[in-house]
Amino acid sequence: MFNILVLATTNKGKLKEFKELLKDFPVEIRSLADFGPIPPVVEDGETFDDNAYKKAHFTAKVLGLPCIADDSG
Repeated sequence: MFNILVLATTNKGKLKEFKELLKDFPVEIRSLADFGPIPPVVEDGETFDDNAYKKAHFTAKVLGLPCIADDSG
């Protein structure tokens, strides 16, 4: 059985990249596109890290699933 890990993005390129990076782990990577509408996150952090944390934390709370995010610009 696979565990679900949400990537907080609808960017298909990022999804493909993360699936490749995590292919050897027993996780099923899903993106926001796999779920219904989710309220947008205001990305007002001072750094990319701040915004990624905010996006992952918010999405995990909304979906009740572990979540990661990348905000590299």
